[in-house]
Amino acid sequence: MILNNDKLIRLRSFILAFAMSFFVLAVIGMAAALLLNRDKPQNNAEIPPIYLPQQQDNLNILVAYSHSIENNEDFPSIFMLCSFQPKRGKILITALPYNLIVPYNNSNYTLEQIYNENNISGVSSALNSFLNFKSDKYIKISSNQFSNIIDILGGIRHNLQEPIVLKSNGIQQLSSGMQNFNGDTVIQICENKYTKSVSDATLTTSNFVTELINQQIDQIHSENIDNIFYGIINNMETDITPFDFAEKKSAIEFVADLKREPAVNLVPQYTYDYQFNLYRLTETSIEQLSRLLSNKETSQAA
Repeated sequence: MILNNDKLIRLRSFILAFAMSFFVLAVIGMAAALLLNRDKPQNNAEIPPIYLPQQQDNLNILVAYSHSIENNEDFPSIFMLCSFQPKRGKILITALPYNLIVPYNNSNYTLEQIYNENNISGVSSALNSFLNFKSDKYIKISSNQFSNIIDILGGIRHNLQEPIVLKSNGIQQLSSGMQNFNGDTVIQICENKYTKSVSDATLTTSNFVTELINQQIDQIHSENIDNIFYGIINNMETDITPFDFAEKKSAIEFVADLKREPAVNLVPQYTYDYQFNLYRLTETSIEQLSRLLSNKETSQAA
C-alpha cells in the first residue's frame, strides 16, 4: 500500500507522539521510585552503631607487682599506675620502684613502708595526693602469675637490645633481636635486671607489660574473650569483676580499633641516693605524671 504525503506525515506524528509519551511516563515512574525509596526507612542492622567513649569509661588501676626473687609474693617490688583513657585513645602506664620516697601523712616514706603499714589502700591514697592518680581498682600480682598470663596470651614479641645470659634454670644465652618469649623467659629477663638495678628492672617490667597490651588488645574482638578474661583475673588478686569488664568492653574495642599501639610507657626521671638506696622523682616528672595520669576531662593529651 502506498501512503500519500498527508497520511505519511500523520503516521510519523503519531509515532513520535507515542514515543514521547512513553518517555515522559518512564521519567515520571523513575522519579516516583526514587522519591519512594528516599522516604523508605533504612535498615538499622546494615549500619552498626558507633560507640563513642565517655568520661565515665576512664579507669585507673594500681598494680602491686612482686618479684619471685624475693621469695615473698606479698612484697611488691614495683607499683604500676595504669590509666585507661579511651577518649584520648590511650592506655598510660608508669612503674615506680618500692624504694621511691613519697610524701604521706605529713612525712616522707617509701612506697614499701606505706604498703607494709597500710597495704594497697595506703599506697593508693599516697599516690592520689602525690601524683593526682586516683585509683579505681587494684591488682596484686606476682611474677609467677604474670608469667602464666603471658602464656595464656601466647607470649610477647620483644626486641632484645643486646645478648643476655640467664642463669635461673641452667645457663641460657639469648641473642639480640626481635623474638617471641614465653612467660618464664620474660620473668627471668626482668629478674636478671632486678639483681643489678631496681630502676632497670622496674623499667624492663613495665616495658613488657606495655608490649603485651599493645600486642594482645585485638583479642577484645575474639569470640573467646570471656574465657581469656577469666583466665587472666584468676591469676591475680583484684577487685576487678566481670561486670567491670562488660561495662568497659565497648570502650576497649573503640581503643583497639582506633590505634595500633594505644599503650604508652611513661618513663619517670629519678634522683638516686646511693647511701640509703632510695629514689626520688624529679620535679619535672612529678608535674608531667600528675598532668597525664589525672584522668580528668580538662587534662591535656599525652
